[in-house]
Amino acid sequence: MNLKTKVRGSKIRFGVKVALASAILGLIFTGSGAAFDYPNRAIQVVLGYAPGGPASLGARLVTEEVSKEIGVPLVIINKAGAQGSIAATFVARVKPDGYTLLAGTSANLSAAFALLPDVTYKISDFMPIAQHIVHPLALAVRSDAPWKSLREFVEDARKNPGKYKASSDGGGIALCLEALLQTANIKVPHMLCKGAAPNLQALLGGETQFSAISLPSLLPQLEAGKVRLLAISGRLKDFSNTPSIEEMGYTDVSRDFWNGFFAPAGTPQPVFEKLSQVFKKVIIDPSMVAKLKKAGFIATYRGPKEFNDYLQREYEIWVKLGKQYKISE
Repeated sequence: MNLKTKVRGSKIRFGVKVALASAILGLIFTGSGAAFDYPNRAIQVVLGYAPGGPASLGARLVTEEVSKEIGVPLVIINKAGAQGSIAATFVARVKPDGYTLLAGTSANLSAAFALLPDVTYKISDFMPIAQHIVHPLALAVRSDAPWKSLREFVEDARKNPGKYKASSDGGGIALCLEALLQTANIKVPHMLCKGAAPNLQALLGGETQFSAISLPSLLPQLEAGKVRLLAISGRLKDFSNTPSIEEMGYTDVSRDFWNGFFAPAGTPQPVFEKLSQVFKKVIIDPSMVAKLKKAGFIATYRGPKEFNDYLQREYEIWVKLGKQYKISE
C-alpha cells in the first residue's frame, strides 16, 4: 500500500468517526436539544374556565404579549368544568414538550385539593413558570341595599335568620364565603354559582342580597354605581375607603386569589428556561403592569422557585380551610 492509499484510508476512518460522534450527540440531545429550535409552532395554553371571566382576561393579556416575544402564537384553549380541574388533569398528562401549558389558578391548584375529593393530579405534576396576578376577594351588595358595612349586614342577618341569601363564584371563593357565614354564626343560605357572571347576575337580579366575588368581575358594576363594596381582602390604594376583611375580624375569609402559568413536569430544562425568561420579561414590563391594574388585577410576578414555594404554602392553607369549613348550599 502506498502512502497516498494510507492517507486516504485514514481520512475515511476519521470521517466515519466524526459521523458516528455526531450521530451519538444527536441522540443525546434529542430531548433537550429541542430547545434550540423551540418554539417552531403554536403553543396552546389550556384554561379551566369559559371565556370572559377574570382568569380568561388575565391569561389573554399576558399571552398576547408573550406571543410577540417568543415568535409563535399562544392559543388559549378553554376546558371549563370542575373548578378548573379538567384542564389541570389534561395538562398533567400531555407530552411535556413545551407546546401545551396550563393557565393555572388558585381554584385548580390550591382550593381544588380541599374541595374535590377525586382530584387525580398533584402540584408536583407541574413546573411553575410564572405567577402574573392576584385578584382580591370582594364582599358586595347592591347599591340600594340598606347595609353600609360588613358589620351592619352581619348584625341584620343575625337578627333575621334565613331572611337573606348569599352567592359566590364557587371554588375557593365559596369556601371563603362559607368561612364567613360560619365564623359570623349567621344563617344565610349560600348559592354556589358556576363563575362570577352568574354570581353577579344573582346579586343584581335580587335573587341573593350578598355576594362573595372576584374584584375584577365587579369593577364594571362598581363604576356604574350598581353595587357597593363592604370589604375586600387587603387594603388597596384605589379603594382606600373600603376596609379589609381581616380588619373586620375574619382572618380565614381574607384570601387573595392567584393566577399563573405552568408547564407539565418533565418539560426539557432549556425549553422551560426559555419560557420562564419570556414570561418574566412580559409580566414585569411596566406597560403590562398598567394593563393588569386597569383590568382590576394586582400584577404580582413570582419566578419558578418562589412560585413553587408559594404553591406549597397555599396548598397547606386551603387544605386546612377545607377541613375546617364544610360547604353547604
